[in-house]
Amino acid sequence: MVDYLQNLCLQVDQKTKYKYVNYVILANGLCKRGVDGVWLKYLGESEAYIALVETHEGICGSYQASEKMK
Repeated sequence: MVDYLQNLCLQVDQKTKYKYVNYVILANGLCKRGVDGVWLKYLGESEAYIALVETHEGICGSYQASEKMK
């Protein structure tokens, strides 16, 4: 997928092009457009861990609505 997004001249079938239409590489990271139009960045394992730790230690540390956070 990354190879195709970096070089759109590659020959791929129509089904693959349709599947990758919502993906783009921004600032050397793979992003996907969400249903609300917001770009969602894919994180690696270490980046995801850091993001979760910062979220739970910050203002979202003690939350009562655990079902909404899921």
